[in-house]
Amino acid sequence: MSGTDSVAQLRGRWTPALTAAALQRLLGHESAIEIPTLELDGRTLLDLRGIRIEQTQLDGAQLRDASLRWATVRDVGFKGAALVGCDLSQTQFTDCYFRSALFERCDIVNARFGNSDFSGARFDACRLDFSAFVSCEIAFDSIRFRGDAPPQVLARVCRNLKLNAMSMGRFTDASDLAYLERTFDRHALHQRAFGAGMLSRVDRLHAVALW
Repeated sequence: MSGTDSVAQLRGRWTPALTAAALQRLLGHESAIEIPTLELDGRTLLDLRGIRIEQTQLDGAQLRDASLRWATVRDVGFKGAALVGCDLSQTQFTDCYFRSALFERCDIVNARFGNSDFSGARFDACRLDFSAFVSCEIAFDSIRFRGDAPPQVLARVCRNLKLNAMSMGRFTDASDLAYLERTFDRHALHQRAFGAGMLSRVDRLHAVALW
């Protein structure tokens, strides 16, 4: 399938047989059914866009160069799994277990994680912009951002993790994250006020005032 297929088309192609074959592939086993691939920016990705995975265990799975964009994943165990170079953008994860999992160089933009456990998990050089964590066990110090991550992105991540911590009743963590959020917001304002961007004089003065 192409990179321009509709979400409905992507989800509608997943028959029970094709889904079962994809799960076998994720577990490192051979399958009689060929799993589609996707060419994107010179890379060949395993095309799992729109797949629905429920109530199964993928503990220790090695997911490399796979696209799960627009997937729905519910009640799935990823304990000790490694997700490397994967696209998890706009994916919905609910009641999942990512204990000691590794996310490395993944695009996780506008994804949603609900009631999921990230104890001991690590995010290494991933894009997390606009992703939401709700009622999740996750620590900010488990995330190592890409070197080119702009401060406004870091502020948004801190803001979401702060709200998550508040929903879990962890107010000390929420306070620490609120401080980090303000710090990154100030860095973003500093860049707007004194950076080389093409801002109008009024916008630049406004950024200076807020900074």
